[in-house]
Amino acid sequence: QSAEPLNLFTYPTFANEKIVAAGKAKGLDVKTTIYSGADEMIAKLRGGGTRLYDMIVPLHTYVSVAAETGLIEPMDKARLPNLAQVTKAFTEIPDWSPGGKFYGVPFVWGANAMAYNFAETGDVDSLKLLFEGPYKGRVAMRDDVEDAIAVGALYLGIKEPFNLDEKALQEVKKVMIKQKAMNRTYWRNIADLRTMFANKEVVLAWATLSVVAPLRNNGMDIRWVWPKEGALGWTEGIAAVKGGKNRARVEDYANFTISPEYGEVLATATRYASTSAK
Repeated sequence: QSAEPLNLFTYPTFANEKIVAAGKAKGLDVKTTIYSGADEMIAKLRGGGTRLYDMIVPLHTYVSVAAETGLIEPMDKARLPNLAQVTKAFTEIPDWSPGGKFYGVPFVWGANAMAYNFAETGDVDSLKLLFEGPYKGRVAMRDDVEDAIAVGALYLGIKEPFNLDEKALQEVKKVMIKQKAMNRTYWRNIADLRTMFANKEVVLAWATLSVVAPLRNNGMDIRWVWPKEGALGWTEGIAAVKGGKNRARVEDYANFTISPEYGEVLATATRYASTSAK
């Protein structure tokens, strides 16, 4: 008798049917439940979700929050032999080991940057177009506080957007309040943003790369660029929900996500980059 599927609470990107099928072929079947952002993930886990899920896919900046609030627990490094082939830069990110304990390793990395409809905008290379210029009412910003603060800081030329003193924070707040006038909306779900691009309600957005491929496949010339002011790098990986009964299988799945096979499926299905060096 085969084991029950592992319950994975994740972003829509990693619930992709090709990714799920690749796990199933390895005997690691998952049942996915979707969240649209890290704040929603934390809120739902706090509201009883720890009884429903075996594992989550946190953004690196949320690992310490989840650990400190007792939502996730450390894993056994020895059960992840594929760690040996993960690019070293990703195994040494302090955010994944709060308190010196191993809560996971990222399987994917990327950046949030700018998506644009080339037919409407031509080439885009600067954050300025999100804040000023001809696209008032046709811009979409992500509904994420941490992201918004960092984008505002980049626009103001602040070199360390995640390390702001009170004065800088107030300057960013001012500029983001002003930016609001440019927006058609703040997006939470990537599918909603794709729809707005498809309908031409939006021509320019601060976005994740996952917005691009489906629209390009449908014939739209949607492009994605790291603006000259900078982009926001991130990593995500598997973390074990505290108190779960399937710890060993969660570690097996985490190990699978850092394998070259998973990396290949990830790249094909989503265009995101694996942390595997092979």
